Amino acid sequence: SRFVKVTNDAGGSTAANYSSSLSLMSIAYKEYSSDYSDECLEFAKKIYEFAKRNYEETVTISPFYSYVSEDWWDELALAALLLYRITEDEEYEEDVLDYYRGKAESNYPVSWDTVADITYYYMVKHDVDYSQTKYLLVRNVETGMESTTSYGLPWEWPNLSTWGTNKLFCGSAFAAALYGQSVEDEIISPVLHSVTADIAFDYNKGIIDYMLGDNEYGHPFLHGFKGDMTHRIHHRNAMGRTLQDDNGYTETDLKNTLDFKFASGGLIGGPVTEGVFGNIVEGDDEFKETEGGCDYNAPFVAALANIIANQ
Repeated sequence: SRFVKVTNDAGGSTAANYSSSLSLMSIAYKEYSSDYSDECLEFAKKIYEFAKRNYEETVTISPFYSYVSEDWWDELALAALLLYRITEDEEYEEDVLDYYRGKAESNYPVSWDTVADITYYYMVKHDVDYSQTKYLLVRNVETGMESTTSYGLPWEWPNLSTWGTNKLFCGSAFAAALYGQSVEDEIISPVLHSVTADIAFDYNKGIIDYMLGDNEYGHPFLHGFKGDMTHRIHHRNAMGRTLQDDNGYTETDLKNTLDFKFASGGLIGGPVTEGVFGNIVEGDDEFKETEGGCDYNAPFVAALANIIANQ
């Protein structure tokens, strides 16, 4: 396909995420299908070795954009740490220590290119000798809480992208949930910080409530939630058709008037500026507000899971 570059020498960060996913599958299925669990682990190891060989390279996955993970160490550390959890092979632990050495908190929410907070969580949870790790996750959570709107969103997060703010807010909520759970499980102590487990959980819940309609617009950003289709969702699959001329240019005005075929379940990008939301799918940068994708829904579902688990 012209949209996918098949590679033998690039994409280490992406490969590491594949390895982590397979390790989690191996853990989850161990009780139900040992053969499938073992197969997942086998490929998690192989893909991790590929990631180690090609850790700094990135794959161009489309003709118009290269998805570059700015830091590669967090993805590889997470993959190695999960393999260490399963196998207890000390080589994986040594890899984590090598990746982690000299690193500080990410100061950025969990997102498609950043899994540092998840890595910090597993580092502490498995109680290996990661000297400062127990403080790194809370620093990132506190960053998100320092300046928030009346709806509890970290609009002034340092260097926060305006492309898909909702996914970044949900990434911040998920990090807070991980921190809160660590405190509640007495893995770490909030003594040196003002953020208790309850404060972290409330912050997490406030962001999820915002996504579900407790916001200045009075509508959920989870498209179709409780039948609410007020907010649009970008991408041609949402409309069931493509509208392009022979040169590939989209007929913007017509595209913004189409009925939607996409029914429900997609979290969309959210406003690029507090209190302002264009609610169209094409034209200038409006797609940044109405875009949806796996990297939007994943942190939303993860943050929501904490609320359900604490009911």
